[in-house]
Amino acid sequence: MYENKSCAAACDFDKDGDMDLFVGGRVNARMYGYNPASVLLMNDGKGKFSEATDKYSEGLQFAGMVTGACWSDIDKDGWIDLIVAGEWMPITVFKNNKGKLQKQQQLGLQQSNGWWNCMYKTDIDGDGDDDFLLGNWGTNTKMLASSTHPLTMYLADWAGNGEAEPLLCIYKNENYFPFLGKVDLEKRLPYLKKKYLKYDDIAGKPAEELFGKEAISKSKKLEAFTLQSSILWNNNGQLSLDPLPSFLQVAPIFSFSSYNDKVGNINFIAAGNFYDVLPYEGRYDAMLPTLFNIKKNKVNSNGYIMQKGAIRNIQSINLQNKKQAMLLAKNNEALVLLSMMK
Repeated sequence: MYENKSCAAACDFDKDGDMDLFVGGRVNARMYGYNPASVLLMNDGKGKFSEATDKYSEGLQFAGMVTGACWSDIDKDGWIDLIVAGEWMPITVFKNNKGKLQKQQQLGLQQSNGWWNCMYKTDIDGDGDDDFLLGNWGTNTKMLASSTHPLTMYLADWAGNGEAEPLLCIYKNENYFPFLGKVDLEKRLPYLKKKYLKYDDIAGKPAEELFGKEAISKSKKLEAFTLQSSILWNNNGQLSLDPLPSFLQVAPIFSFSSYNDKVGNINFIAAGNFYDVLPYEGRYDAMLPTLFNIKKNKVNSNGYIMQKGAIRNIQSINLQNKKQAMLLAKNNEALVLLSMMK
């Protein structure tokens, strides 16, 4: 599969005694914003996998730009369901109907479109079913998203050269304006240099005025209603979102993990940051790996780990002496092993 993929989640969802795989499609490399292919790989029981997405799940193949996936029996019917999340897409549930995955409408997730980066399965409230921690872009950003005024991206062939280009827009004063300024817009759309010679020609003008109302209306439109990292609660099969507190919104979160303290209570750690942005936007570097717990549905801060960097994954592991440790994966850096103190 010569495509960008993001995650792989294993499960015997058809109950034939072997482990099958869901592999999430991350992005279409040449056409950002158009959904890549996600796949179900069926195991023949001998370790040989074959692609069988359409056969077992209608709508899963192009569900979105997937970044995270978990298998979980949400409604406790004995069949493990699939939950996926990703960029510009809602949290989406595919219910397992005796070996067939069917997209399910969840009332609590109708406007859950975000810039989701990761998903972590855990029973937060101790009621015997799975809840989820979800990493989003955070609120420490120039971009804003809400249910009434979502962050919006239009995709169209603006220059008429056969190439679809994304146009990120933010809401202000009853209109949507391009997020980038003249210089950065012209890097992808050089024709704007001649159409708008001066900075004053483009400043303060909404997207519809700059690119044409008809072109905007005909473009492919993507929306994000929330940028808040959140808890996805499972209440007897019904899912609902609650944002995490502000100390977990200071940067994009790309990974969660958990560990037990000295008395056996479960604690969590969140990590992220993102450096590969334009100077105008400013890199996201405000988050140290953050320790927290959740008691009586309240999220409490437990401090930080002094590890800077753009962390992409963090895993709790056991060393040979059964001592707990954390393994951190940083972007373009060596792995870091942290031993947990007694």
